[in-house]
Amino acid sequence: SSISNNFINIPVDKTNEEISLSIESIGQLIEADNCFIYSFSEDLTEMKKLFYWASENGLQENDSLKTIQITSFNWALRKLNNNESIYVDSAASLPLNAVEELSFYISAKVDSLIIVPLFADKKLYGIFGISSSNKKVFWKEEDTYFLRTAGEIFVNAIQKNNSDHALKESEERLRNLYESMAQGVIYQDNQGKIIFANPAAVKILGISREKMNEFTSFYSFSEAIHEDGSNFPFDEHPAFLAFKTGKPVEKALLGISNPTEKQKKWIVINSVPEFRENETNPFRVFSTFTEITELKNVQDELKKSRNEL
Repeated sequence: SSISNNFINIPVDKTNEEISLSIESIGQLIEADNCFIYSFSEDLTEMKKLFYWASENGLQENDSLKTIQITSFNWALRKLNNNESIYVDSAASLPLNAVEELSFYISAKVDSLIIVPLFADKKLYGIFGISSSNKKVFWKEEDTYFLRTAGEIFVNAIQKNNSDHALKESEERLRNLYESMAQGVIYQDNQGKIIFANPAAVKILGISREKMNEFTSFYSFSEAIHEDGSNFPFDEHPAFLAFKTGKPVEKALLGISNPTEKQKKWIVINSVPEFRENETNPFRVFSTFTEITELKNVQDELKKSRNEL
């Protein structure tokens, strides 16, 4: 239970360190020379070292142990796929159909070992095991059970760690996209408060992020107007309508006054409500907008020229 407790609410950046410390403790407790965790490739042709501990008498970590080809380990893979543990008290006790496994154990100077399968999402993920070098060891059945229990804890921690890292990487990519894109992006909570704005939004609107944070209700862009020049009240704003109706509002054209550049700009805005699971009211709105001022000015000039003809 102490191992399980160590992984409760552990920070992501401490997971690998905690697993390394744990397999060392297990190896010493069971009096093994080596304790290790390997993950399998999708096609079960090789296994890669994730964690490895060796005592002074154990097989020390080297390049040959980092990636091991297992294509011909038919006997071992069959047992592991059947969720069976492998317990060998000496290399000589391996069955006749485990020829390739025997060759590997001899070359690796392994004598006794226990290997338990690790499953993730009901699929064989890898192995967790202990071994002794050049000596026969008779481990008990409860040692195998202990390794299985610890292995489940480890693979859950590894999977969570991988998921957290993948999520962080995804968030970082999304953040980089928002920061570099030419479109303005704004998130508003269910009170209309702006909780995120990317650099393009700041530039197009001419309002600093600090100023945006002061808005505590649905903000009607300064002197916002329709294409015909009439006022654009806040209750017609796409973000407000998306919250009110729970439906996306697309391609709304707004004229706004940019206080920084002191000029009128035209934007096309899309607002999409976002919902939490099993909730019917939006908890925030995601708005994107593109500045089309130059295009709008060209269209207005062409229209004016046609009218003068």
